[in-house]
Amino acid sequence: MTACPSCFQHLPEDRRMWMCQNPSCEKAHDVVASAYLGGPVSSGFVNVEVKPENAPRRWTPRDSSFCGRCGSAQSEVCWICHYGLLPGWREAEVTTVAMNGARATGKSFYIAVAVQQLGHLLAHVNSSVDYGNERTRDVYTSVYERPLYEELGIIAPTPRADTANSYQRDPMIFRLGIINGALRYLVIRDVAGEEMENASADAQNLSFLRHADAVFFMFDPLQISEIRERLRDLVPPQLTTGGDPKVVLGNLLRLMGDSSTRLGVIVSKFDALQALRDVDDVDWKAIMSNPGSAMQRDPSLDTGAFDKEDSELLSLEVRSLLFTLGASGFVYTLDQANAGRGVDHRFFAVSVLGDSPDGDTLSRFGISPYRTVDPLKWVLQSRGVLLAQ
Repeated sequence: MTACPSCFQHLPEDRRMWMCQNPSCEKAHDVVASAYLGGPVSSGFVNVEVKPENAPRRWTPRDSSFCGRCGSAQSEVCWICHYGLLPGWREAEVTTVAMNGARATGKSFYIAVAVQQLGHLLAHVNSSVDYGNERTRDVYTSVYERPLYEELGIIAPTPRADTANSYQRDPMIFRLGIINGALRYLVIRDVAGEEMENASADAQNLSFLRHADAVFFMFDPLQISEIRERLRDLVPPQLTTGGDPKVVLGNLLRLMGDSSTRLGVIVSKFDALQALRDVDDVDWKAIMSNPGSAMQRDPSLDTGAFDKEDSELLSLEVRSLLFTLGASGFVYTLDQANAGRGVDHRFFAVSVLGDSPDGDTLSRFGISPYRTVDPLKWVLQSRGVLLAQ
């Protein structure tokens, strides 16, 4: 079974739902779609088909339907959340990723750069990245690519889902091509950090978090006051102030509940921590200058395979680093989540830009990503897109 690109739940095989997309046809308020999308939605006429109890073993639903009002051909939508499916979606293999974290952790920058880097990664498996639909093309180019790569500026914060015409209500769908014998898609959904700071555990529009193949939780080390003080003269001051990452992590874990969703804990802006090599502190110099450390190298684009040993070593090093940074509470929270059973998680170190922005502009050194695709390789390997080595 494949997953819906919006609610991330598996599409049931024994039922179908079609909806009229004719803009001239009568529409009505859709309670279900509105709850899942986080804002008012009006939908067209619906037809449904459910497998009969006495259906033969090889029963399959019809592959088309027509509106009972205007006679137009209908499009299939998700039975659960009523989100429209692309043609042939059920035959494809889909990997779903949800971005999460407090304000100003770099989630939008990560999306902008990771998609670009993913293209280089897929070249190793003779494939490439393309937009799955026009909505993704429009949002990615206008919200992520143009501000960063053309204007060399700062990407605007992600709006809340209840903001009028919020672009992040729609998932971004990327076509990865045919890999290992199947057509592959990558779907990315983002959540505003502000929204996560006050999220309730029963927020329907955030329920996709518990059904994703992986949630990428981004953690900004500069939110730790002791680190900011040590780097005061080495890192340019930041214009935006982030929210409390501990509050966001707690809300995220409540939303995920007892689901089997993997959690990638990404220490973002790692270039700031690498600046600790230059402080007048023997211990920090030793930690951040160890030539044998996985934190000192970036083999992420050397091959199209997932290096399990390198990933596990990096995760252990970052876990240890979090203790040293005074962020042990993050580690313990993950270990004690889900009624003490913990949550399946892995730590990553990422620098999306390579250097801290100077005010509202990029560093004069430009964009130099560090281990940006590591989290994506981790989840893509688990879905059979990439091989492990």
